[in-house]
Amino acid sequence: GLAPCLMGWSVFMVVLSSGNLWTLFPAVLAFGAGIFVALAIFVITIGKSRHLVYGKFGMLQKYSPLISSILLLIFAIVLAVK
Repeated sequence: GLAPCLMGWSVFMVVLSSGNLWTLFPAVLAFGAGIFVALAIFVITIGKSRHLVYGKFGMLQKYSPLISSILLLIFAIVLAVK
């Protein structure tokens, strides 16, 4: 949970700048465990409630990966141009 997360790096840097290296490992471990628990709860909740929305969004459900990838590409191009 630490590598792709900006908040994880900030926790890492705050603990590292405190000078007490012995608190670094428990802080990173606790942060990673918290991210894991949050993501696991989210995935389990979505998995259990999938049947409530399945089939109600037809076309959007079918083309949502394409739509999200196009939006991500447009966002990346805008960021690269700026």
